[in-house]
Amino acid sequence: MTSGDAIGTLPGHHLLKHLLRMRDTVLERDARLFSPGERRCLRGINRLPRESALLLARLFTRKAGWIRQSTLNYPECPKPAACLDVLRQSEWIDIWPAGDEAPPPDLLESLTHGEIRHLLHLCGTPPGGRAALDRQRLLERLLHPTPHARQLDMWVPTHHEGDAAAALASVDAWLRVKPDKARLMRLVEICHFGGRDQGLAQFTLEGMGRQRFVSVRLSRRGFFRCREDLDLLLDEGHQLDLLLEGLDHLRHQLRGWRAGQHLPAAAQKASRDLLSTAGKLATPLRQERPMDDGDEGSRLVRRVRLKALCAGAALLERLGRRGAAAGWQRLALSCGLQGRRRGEQWQRLVHNLRHSGREESAGEALHQALGESLDPLAHRELERLAGVAAPLGTPPVIRITMPRHPGHRGGRVLVRDQAGAALTAEEAALRLLAREGWRCLHAENILLRALVGLCAWDLIFMPLPGAFLHAFQSQPLDWGRPGFLARREKAWHRLEGQLRRNRHHAALLQRLEDCAGLQNPLVSWPLLLPGSPVDGDENPLWREGLLLLVEKVPGAVLADFTARMLEHPGACGHGLPDLLLWRDGARQGERDWLMVEVKGPGDRLFAAQRLWHHWLLERDMPLALLRMDEATTVQS
Repeated sequence: MTSGDAIGTLPGHHLLKHLLRMRDTVLERDARLFSPGERRCLRGINRLPRESALLLARLFTRKAGWIRQSTLNYPECPKPAACLDVLRQSEWIDIWPAGDEAPPPDLLESLTHGEIRHLLHLCGTPPGGRAALDRQRLLERLLHPTPHARQLDMWVPTHHEGDAAAALASVDAWLRVKPDKARLMRLVEICHFGGRDQGLAQFTLEGMGRQRFVSVRLSRRGFFRCREDLDLLLDEGHQLDLLLEGLDHLRHQLRGWRAGQHLPAAAQKASRDLLSTAGKLATPLRQERPMDDGDEGSRLVRRVRLKALCAGAALLERLGRRGAAAGWQRLALSCGLQGRRRGEQWQRLVHNLRHSGREESAGEALHQALGESLDPLAHRELERLAGVAAPLGTPPVIRITMPRHPGHRGGRVLVRDQAGAALTAEEAALRLLAREGWRCLHAENILLRALVGLCAWDLIFMPLPGAFLHAFQSQPLDWGRPGFLARREKAWHRLEGQLRRNRHHAALLQRLEDCAGLQNPLVSWPLLLPGSPVDGDENPLWREGLLLLVEKVPGAVLADFTARMLEHPGACGHGLPDLLLWRDGARQGERDWLMVEVKGPGDRLFAAQRLWHHWLLERDMPLALLRMDEATTVQS
């Protein structure tokens, strides 16, 4: 169930309660960021009749722009027309048609694909051909039916404007939250959650019991020091969304196109516009003031600008302008790009400099990059580019041959079992190994990450100043940033000592019981809680597999693994072995548990997997590589 579906099934009073809770929290903590008029407007929700306030809370969770009145089917508001009339008189919403005025220009931009098609049918110009599949082309046909109108950027419909208004009105009555009110509420959400990724839906998931959060002492200060940063984050974040959407559309246009070929005129214009947008967003990076650790608002704005800068560099690279792409990448690196993207941009910079014939500059960039504390995967790739990478250890190989199935699943090659069923390589391996007496689980990255999350629970949720600013954080604000362990140095040394002395088992098992269901960035609770359905079927092996790792993984190895995961959770959170195997009654000299990486016909190990294999083998962890070759018999 998506958050949108969840909102529709939750009682409306829950949304209103948390809307008011969010508003009160923000006004108590950050009232200085809002004008007296804005504060009066927010407090005015309390003066609305109950049903109208409930409907308003629902409207805040709907898509931005115009929506159809007939879609307002909520049990707490059986008479939406009366509530809408109250909200219009209170100047919370706009409704069209409300007289003889023409349809608002932005109403057409809010139409869905189905609504546009219906309008074209009503106007006597039904869509056909490929245009019927593309919303953007349908909208262009509705907005710009002639080349002259497209050049002037005018709406000249293929029918009379009166007919257009009649067609829109015949579809439904249309309404929207007034733009200034919608913006105000979005500012409240951003101010409360400290970013653009959460909103009222977060309350919904918590209210349904689908998410519960650790109770942590919160910092009393807010995210934003000034209103300017709050407005910038909303406005530039919206521009970034449009930029990424435009880049995605351009990628489809450039399928099959190669640098050096003629670029279609439409793609040329789109490229110029997108690069201009990215450049405007990134320009303030050159003049930004230094930030301290508590300046979260400015940090969030900078993150948006850096994303735009990296997106522009990727577009320049796609267009074959590698020298210009390298300049944008240098700027992103010099402006404090952090985390996994920093290592990626160093690699792309070296590639682009080499493709531009600037070997000396590429060598200098490699030397500078290798001197930084990057994630292990990026460091390894840069060593490879510099020609100084040490050879990696390889696990023992188990070879199995199975007939190949002609189909695919999600782009993956399938094999055929004895009954002719189509299986992925992992599914086939699980069945074969189970016949040999192994208990098998396709654990991949889930269980080892969960082991770290439980082991380092107190470290992750340590209430450092500025780490937790609201009650719906599943991780601290500095999660994934450089220096995560350095800011918790004393607590980390205590935990590391316990792990290396193997005194962690009892505390870890107790935490598994006490913290069950509480959000943690490394723990997938739906798999580990007893009785939780996984893909519709309960699998008790998940919890059993986790308990096996608690018992079998040596404390020293767990200490090293925890440090690696906490410092680089993004880069190190993938590439771990696919399968976890264990069995009872193993004879002397035989392994009673094993981690296995599975590769089907034609599959290859990628860099993160090779690096993890080397790391695990260095610490004498039981690891094997199972290669499934295409054949018709099974070799012993």
